[in-house]
Amino acid sequence: SEAIECYDRALEINPNYAYAWYNKGNALRKLGKHSEAIECYDRALEIDPNHELAKNNKKIAEERLKEEEKLKKIKELKESAKYYKKQNNYKEAIKLYEEILKLDPNNYKIYNNKGWALRKLEEYEKAIECYDKALEIDSNNIYALEGKGRALNHLGKHEEALKCFDRALEIEPNNIYVLNGKGWALEELGKHEEALKCFDRALEIE
Repeated sequence: SEAIECYDRALEINPNYAYAWYNKGNALRKLGKHSEAIECYDRALEIDPNHELAKNNKKIAEERLKEEEKLKKIKELKESAKYYKKQNNYKEAIKLYEEILKLDPNNYKIYNNKGWALRKLEEYEKAIECYDKALEIDSNNIYALEGKGRALNHLGKHEEALKCFDRALEIEPNNIYVLNGKGWALEELGKHEEALKCFDRALEIE
């Protein structure tokens, strides 16, 4: 940018001009070039160790850089997990979901994905724990409600499953996956007519 060119010219004339290094750092930080900005703040602080603004803005740049690196790592882990999921290698996918959750503990989508993978491994109790975590973060999470309902169905807890499906249908009445899950629970409870209504409704929507 023009501002950076101006600061560079000033620094050619006087390389020990702390304020120019500081301002160049600010300009680079605004462009999202946090590593380069930190280098400029360091130069400013070498010249003037008591430059409080440079100290503060260096901390901001370091935090942003750390956040960028974290997001990049999460993106890489997600891509790897997606690969293992496609390969039906659910155990490896789960390991990666756990790594993501260490970096981003409030990511309800990853709890959903982990829950889904655990269901595939028939680890229903653990899957329910994941769906509960997702619902703590977002109580209207359809995917978590449906997944939890299906896991409960597998455990024979059909009454509890119905509560999940009913809650999900309050939010999204035309969700065919939820309707099918509810139909399954009703069928297992011997409520055949109600089950048929759910299956028919799902077929109408589909």
